[in-house]
Amino acid sequence: DDHLRQGRGVPIPPREPWQKQLIDTLPQVKLRIDPLTSLKIRKHFHWLRTTLSVGADYSTQEGTWTMKYSWEDSLIGGKLSLKGSELQLHKNWIFNFGPNSPLCANLRLRAAIDVATGQMSARFGFRTEQSANAINIVDGIDLVKNLPLDGPDGHAKLQVKLRLAFPQPDISLDKGYSNQQQNGGVSLAGSSSSSNNEQGVFLGMGDLELDLDEVNLCLDW
Repeated sequence: DDHLRQGRGVPIPPREPWQKQLIDTLPQVKLRIDPLTSLKIRKHFHWLRTTLSVGADYSTQEGTWTMKYSWEDSLIGGKLSLKGSELQLHKNWIFNFGPNSPLCANLRLRAAIDVATGQMSARFGFRTEQSANAINIVDGIDLVKNLPLDGPDGHAKLQVKLRLAFPQPDISLDKGYSNQQQNGGVSLAGSSSSSNNEQGVFLGMGDLELDLDEVNLCLDW
């Protein structure tokens, strides 16, 4: 018998073809579909090189409306906000240390003017933080796609938010059968007769997780 060890009669399991081993190492995709759904309505106003967006979000799970607004300038791409009598401008600049560096420098600008008194102020801040372009294979990355429902220049879009988590590799060492074991058991790593042991390093992958987090209907004008 080709599967019997000579002189001992200990069965040797047949070797799997490399195609099956390759397929077994490929990660499986786990899809979780339990999204939050909402209706997002926005109206945009353009005034003095700025864009004011006002609207509301309706959560179908909670059955509540939430007011939303944003104010951006078209000169430096900053965000405007009105707090009391103070008109504030916030702007962030991101500087990467290198193409392969996970860190970046975040330069923050905050400028304000009091519309009642005319008093102005400005403040700069600088700190080092993790780059947004760095991929965390454990936490995953967010994917956002806006699908037009009434043409590329229409007002209705379907917004889909996905989260993709990459699998982590799993490397294991497998020991074959030893002719020292009378009962056909698996030999230890320190066996003296290593010529009859079959060893193999197997690389396995975890599951590729794809979560559908949000599905939103967006209406803007």
